[in-house]
Parts: sequence; C-alpha cells; structure tokens
Amino acid sequence: MVRSLQVLKVKLSILFRLFLGYFFLLILATGMSVYAIVQLGRVTDVTRSIILVDNALMSHIKDLTDTLLSETRYEKKYLIEQDSALYESFLKSQGEFKQYLNEARLLNISNEARDVLDNVADFHLTYNALFQEETDYLKDGLNYNREWYTEEKERAVNAAIEALVKIRLLSQQGIFDKVKNLSEAGTRARSIAIAVSAVLLMAGILLAVLKPGASRSLSHSCRRRRRISLKACSKRT
Repeated sequence: MVRSLQVLKVKLSILFRLFLGYFFLLILATGMSVYAIVQLGRVTDVTRSIILVDNALMSHIKDLTDTLLSETRYEKKYLIEQDSALYESFLKSQGEFKQYLNEARLLNISNEARDVLDNVADFHLTYNALFQEETDYLKDGLNYNREWYTEEKERAVNAAIEALVKIRLLSQQGIFDKVKNLSEAGTRARSIAIAVSAVLLMAGILLAVLKPGASRSLSHSCRRRRRISLKACSKRT
C-alpha cells in the first residue's frame, strides 16, 4: 500500500511538471498574441489619427490660405473700383475663411497648433476691421491715410500666413513623429517576437526530451513494483 502511494506520488509529480511546462508555453503564446493585438490596435489608431486629423488639418490650412488670399484680391480691387459685386465676393471669401477656421478648431489637434490657430483668427479679425474702417471712410466720402491702412493690412495678412505655415509645419512634424514611433514600436515588437519564439522553441525541445524520460521513469517504477511483489509472493510460498 505504501509503495502504491509512492508510485502515485511519482506519477503526479512528473505529470505536474509536464503540466507546468505546457502551461508556461501557453502563457507565453497567449502573451505574445495579446501583445500583437495591442500593437495592431496602436497602428490602427495612429493611422486613423494621421488621416482624420493631420491630413484634414493640412487640407484646412491650404483652404484657409487660399481664401485669405482671395479676400485680399477682392479687397484691393474694391478699394479701386468700389464695385458692390467685388465687395460681395470679399464677404463670401470671408465667410469661407471663418468656416474653414471653425472646422480646423474642431479637430483633435495639439495645444500648440490650437494656439497658433487662435493667432490666425486674431490677425484675420484685425485685417477685416481695418478694411471695414476703409469702406466706412469711402462711403462717407472722407479722406484717410490709405498708405497706413495698406501697410497695417499687409502686416496682418503676412502674420496670418506665417502662422498658417507654422501650423502646417507642426502637422508635418506630428506625422513624422507618429511614423517614427510606429517604426520604433515595430522594432521592439520584432525583437520581442524573436525572443519569445526562441524561448518557446527551447521549451518545446526540453519538454520533448523530458517526456520520454518521464515515461521511462514511470515504466521503471512499475517494473520495480512488480519485482518486489513477486519476491514477496515467493517468500510466502
């Protein structure tokens, strides 16, 4: 009875070690799968961010620049010809500028880019306020310092365009940083995958070697038990 319990303990000990080995392999494989899923999710998030935020912001910056230049063209022509159609075209471009600006502000952009957008809005307001003052002088038939207004308007427009260029550079830098981080993450993931694969291979080989040894150990224990039983029976007879 005691020997039977000892053999059972040996069997359970060997089976437990084999179970731990296979469980370790399962944990490594599961962890690698989870890590791969997380990395794929990160790639998806970054790609979506580049498409929906950075590319959209650069498109809005182009539209803002074009509409601002359109405003200046209609404004200059109106001051010379004083044609109401030109003024209406100016107002249309002005409305489009505000629309693009509001759409850009709704994007999930960095605080630095948002601050620069606010500066663009301020410069645009200054430009429009100066032009409105000029139109009021013209309607009232009053003389005013046209040269000073021209210089101030150009200063405001140039500052707005420089700010828009800065936002475009910030967006490009953001895209570069995101792609760089993805590349570094890919390198780390590849290194981890190689290391885990090596561990899994070594563990698999080790288990393949130990399993026959465990089987032989169990067989030897069983044969030994039978010999002992046979000797006990011989002594009794």
